[in-house]
Amino acid sequence: MMSTSLSFEQLPNIPQMVHFKKVATRLWERDGVVAIWLGGSIGTGKADRYSDVDLRLAVKPEALDQWQKPDWDGIFGRPNINNWSRPSEEDASLHHVLLDNAEMYDLWVQTPERELHQEPKLVIGCRDDELAQRLAEPSSEPRLEFDQVVSAKIQGAIEMYWSNHVKHEKVIHRNLTLMLRDGMYIFTGILLRLKFIQATGKDCGNVTFPPMTIHAITPVLSTLRDSYGNNMLAGMVPGDWSQAETVNAIDKLDDAIAEVGRSLAERYHFDYPDELQRVVLTSWQYFKEREGY
Repeated sequence: MMSTSLSFEQLPNIPQMVHFKKVATRLWERDGVVAIWLGGSIGTGKADRYSDVDLRLAVKPEALDQWQKPDWDGIFGRPNINNWSRPSEEDASLHHVLLDNAEMYDLWVQTPERELHQEPKLVIGCRDDELAQRLAEPSSEPRLEFDQVVSAKIQGAIEMYWSNHVKHEKVIHRNLTLMLRDGMYIFTGILLRLKFIQATGKDCGNVTFPPMTIHAITPVLSTLRDSYGNNMLAGMVPGDWSQAETVNAIDKLDDAIAEVGRSLAERYHFDYPDELQRVVLTSWQYFKEREGY
């Protein structure tokens, strides 16, 4: 049933909700606001003190234009440090607002008639019976679907690792520390992908960030943590990013790639690039001897 008042009884006990109650009360008093609810991690019951506030509004169609460039400071009752909006649709808009206390609001505004997002919803208030019924319908958290493993893609990822390995030599020799960080990030990302396949039989694709968002990569890293522990990259990321530290990290990463790569080659029936690895590691060994590592 619709409600002419707000209900905060089901809100989680996290710091963001103290200010959110004031924001919701202020919004409820605005002309044209039909419903207020929360989605995201708060809607699923998984929120913590670091979660964004995924705030959803339904407003009357004639009030939608007011949400193109609203008075954010007035709505939130405190200064916003940054805000940006995605291109608006005819009957909806999405805004991201960072407040001066570092709380982030993802605000979705839509008309009551528009289809609702497929996500769990924590309804704070609704003035429309029909919309209230739709908001109350069971809804599950969208599942992230991972790809089936394609042997050629995995073989290609392993070949990419080894064929680009020689770039380490020039970067380390030239002491391009900042480039080392980028390179190791990309190379360890290949290992994470291979280990995910080993653990699940599914392919998560490129795990570097971007292109993955924090929401998309969380289930990948959670799976890796549960399967191998948080220290699965121990020794593979240099401590002080010196050349010597980086050389040691690359050696450990090479061993890990070779181990999981051969395991996946046997499991998914593709030829492991032994000759490519041999040539690359021979060059790497000569490099270490010449440079004194």
